[in-house]
Amino acid sequence: MIDLVKFEAKHMISLIENGVIECGIRAESNDYVRNIAKERESEGTSMTGIEDGTILGCYGVDELWPGVGEFWAMFSPAIKDRSMEVCRLIASEVDRMAAKFHRVQCHVRTDFFASLRMIQFLKFEEECICRKYTQDGSDCFQYSRVA
Repeated sequence: MIDLVKFEAKHMISLIENGVIECGIRAESNDYVRNIAKERESEGTSMTGIEDGTILGCYGVDELWPGVGEFWAMFSPAIKDRSMEVCRLIASEVDRMAAKFHRVQCHVRTDFFASLRMIQFLKFEEECICRKYTQDGSDCFQYSRVA
């Protein structure tokens, strides 16, 4: 059974250092990553899915400014056989998190096919392509949910 628990900075850092599901991306946590993780922990608007002590993923909505939030999520390879179950769990939480915003947006790399399916399942609508949006110059789709 998957337990949703309050997000802690160490959850995100562990996922980044051990590799996230899409494209086998691995990175060392640096000051930038640690600061983002600590900020998300202190805001209390993020969650972590854990099963039998294994972190399956983290997600949340960061407030960009009043009324506008940015959805983010990252998952470990351990989620592959459980993706629909996890999407269903996240869906109710995203609805709850998004309720305080008139707009929630997110960006998904164009080559992250599982993430694209998930974000569509979560009722986000595609708006545009952001060319060379990531640090490595990859393109992303911009999605949003507007209330």
